[in-house]
Amino acid sequence: DGTGRPLSGQHVSFLQAREIILRAHHRGGAQTAALSGSRKSLVNLGVIGLGIMAHASFGEALRFGVDFQRLSGSMLDVTLQVHGDEASLVAGDLFGDAETRSFLQADHLLTAVNALTHLPTRPFGLRRVELEGEPAAELVARLEREFGCPVLTHAETARAVFNSGQLQ
Repeated sequence: DGTGRPLSGQHVSFLQAREIILRAHHRGGAQTAALSGSRKSLVNLGVIGLGIMAHASFGEALRFGVDFQRLSGSMLDVTLQVHGDEASLVAGDLFGDAETRSFLQADHLLTAVNALTHLPTRPFGLRRVELEGEPAAELVARLEREFGCPVLTHAETARAVFNSGQLQ
């Protein structure tokens, strides 16, 4: 339509989204991923956000969101893993694109955490966030502010870790 915005009913392919991400990162720097993720909430997930809110417990809502994430445009495979007293939202790769991976991991984890904090349950808090590789220092600092917890780098997988008791 000349404005650069998608038309109603129009879908963006991975290659188109990849180009948008790379341009945004080039123009806005490493913190663009944090800015993108911090602006999203349950409302941005459309009907999936409504489905998340329809569940009786935080754990059920989270599992529903993870099961149907791709319907809301997820470009990563976000899974829930539970090991003892820790649960994690893990941001796994779908497309094997090293250039966009760190952007997408920061964006998707922050989007998920923002959505979860809007649920009408007790406050959701993280223990830590782990990121793959060596993200820019300014991105790590921004993510620590946004997540409200330590952000560790050089991890095997990107994940947001919280107390598994919150699932109840």
